[in-house]
Amino acid sequence: MLNILKNWKNQQTAASNLESLTKEDILNGEIPEHIAIIMDGNGRWAKKRALPRVAGHHEGMKVVKRMTKLANELNVKVLTLYAFSTENWKRPKLEVDFLMKLPEEFLNIYLPELIEENVRVRLTGDPDGLPQHTKKAVENAVKSTANNDGLILNFALNYGGRTEIVSACRQISEKVKEGKLRAEDITEEMFSAYLMTESLQDPDLLIRTSGEIRLSNFMLWQIAYSEFVFTDVLWPDFFSDEHLIGAIGGVPAPRPEVRWNLEGGADETKNFDGCFGSCSLFLLAVIYGQMPFTLLIYLMGSVALFELLRMKKISIFSFPGIVSLILLWLFNGRRQQLLPKRGRIKNADCFICSLNTFNLYSFEQKLFHIR
Repeated sequence: MLNILKNWKNQQTAASNLESLTKEDILNGEIPEHIAIIMDGNGRWAKKRALPRVAGHHEGMKVVKRMTKLANELNVKVLTLYAFSTENWKRPKLEVDFLMKLPEEFLNIYLPELIEENVRVRLTGDPDGLPQHTKKAVENAVKSTANNDGLILNFALNYGGRTEIVSACRQISEKVKEGKLRAEDITEEMFSAYLMTESLQDPDLLIRTSGEIRLSNFMLWQIAYSEFVFTDVLWPDFFSDEHLIGAIGGVPAPRPEVRWNLEGGADETKNFDGCFGSCSLFLLAVIYGQMPFTLLIYLMGSVALFELLRMKKISIFSFPGIVSLILLWLFNGRRQQLLPKRGRIKNADCFICSLNTFNLYSFEQKLFHIR
């Protein structure tokens, strides 16, 4: 049986049922024992907010903890998360390096809570291909939670479905070659025992976020009879109970409320008008000299600072927020001497001030650990 629930946005008639669907309803019904999630959309989430891709990955890490806690409360036995595929090594080196730091950061922060919540951490994938610091962090988490008998949090890290199947075939062929196994004795159950998930049951439910409808080389053997749910919600927005509960119940959760009208696709005309207006504002500031340009730089830096503070759930009126705002003003004030006091700004001055804005944004990222 293969029930593909395509594009939650096309199931508006079922959306109204979500109001009456609660955690208790799910607990009283049939709970999937093994839920697998392809966590997709971090980069697009960041792009729509004019943030670097790594900011989306960092935000997605928080959703992992939230979904782990909820799955545990729903008595799910296994939660498998597709964290890093063998194809992801082809991404830019800076992004890959950041992705390899995320498991270590996640486990350093949340491992005590996972132990307290009786969660057992497990790895599916090739650990030898991971950087030493990532491998060490994962191995420590696996060892520290080995005696827990609650939810199994299974990270698919450096994992590829085709590679897994090829590896299983090689192991079985070696057994046949050595005379330890006859070809006619090979069964589906035996083949499954040679996969990386040999001790786990196959997923009952596969969820993929971001609206993409493909498997991306994930658990190709194991999901033969899984239920599929594809949702348009980007992974960093998959944070509320209703998203996972809705997926389990076969009911679409509403799309998250758009902030600052930065979500694409809702009204492309408005997005284009906003972009055109911003570019026009920047051009006028460049043409008419120091004061408009300086004010624009302040505005851009303040917006970037506000967004970073919002991501970290820090109020702009808190001590870190006020200090950051003062530093922003001082940092830009030191560069005003680079601009002519009157008249048009030269190309070289424009370039220097653009570098100033980039340096400021990089400083804010480092300040709030969004690398």
